[in-house]
Amino acid sequence: MKAGDLIAAAKKAAVEITPEIEKKAKRLLRRENMTLLMLANDLDCSPLKAERVIEKLKLDGYNVSLHHGEAHLSSEIPSAPPLVVNSKDFFDGKRYKFGALGDTHLCNRHARLDVLNALYDIYEREGITRVFHTGNIVDGECRFNKHELIVRSGFEAQVEYLVNEYPQRKGIETWFITGEDHEGWVM
Repeated sequence: MKAGDLIAAAKKAAVEITPEIEKKAKRLLRRENMTLLMLANDLDCSPLKAERVIEKLKLDGYNVSLHHGEAHLSSEIPSAPPLVVNSKDFFDGKRYKFGALGDTHLCNRHARLDVLNALYDIYEREGITRVFHTGNIVDGECRFNKHELIVRSGFEAQVEYLVNEYPQRKGIETWFITGEDHEGWVM
């Protein structure tokens, strides 16, 4: 059944299906697989209405299936085929290379400037011209991390440290994506 047909059927069924019937159907289907006829008998309704109950449950997000006349409600997430993205669909077959990293937590004594610089060396060797830093650039300053900071006395001092210590390579532009996490921790 197509999604549009399923929605139309469920809307029609919603008028006829009471919450009590829905609740009873869920309880029955959780216990065991049932044929459509068994479900209809237990719900005291027609097989067509039982099928509409199943369609409504699907529309409501329940993992219920009806195959060869047998209905089953599962609590497991159904597996989906792997998602394959073909870059040709977006970039006319051109290849784009970029760098991505995050969670450098600069200003924390555990930050690894050596690793960060080595990564930028790799970006430079690979000819990457744009790097996206996905956040937590600096560690910020909060009551629970203040004893791990090598740069204290406010956000301005951490920004200054970032400007002075963050790797810079000719021809590489870094874009920072920030939020209300570590960059937003200001005492």
